[in-house]
Amino acid sequence: LDLGTNPEPVAITGTVSKGSDPITGLRLNLQPLETGLPATLDIKDGKIAASVTPGKYTWYISGDEKDLAAKGIPEAFLAGSMERTVEIKGGDTLSLTVE
Repeated sequence: LDLGTNPEPVAITGTVSKGSDPITGLRLNLQPLETGLPATLDIKDGKIAASVTPGKYTWYISGDEKDLAAKGIPEAFLAGSMERTVEIKGGDTLSLTVE
């Protein structure tokens, strides 16, 4: 039985903002849709940088409930959604916006 192996992680960077304001002190969660492994990235001053397994992901924001409320993160962005996907190939610069 061959379960397959995931490719080596690749470096990604990017920005995460709510409208035009950078998000900080929360986490970006990447949930694999086909291949890949779940990843949780710290968001600092609106920026992310990490090594992630290539694949197609949905993304959402997590953190302390008080922080999420204080930063006005909408409920729709607290869980993955098929309407919000990103493809990770390597060397990617993501630009994600919470609206």
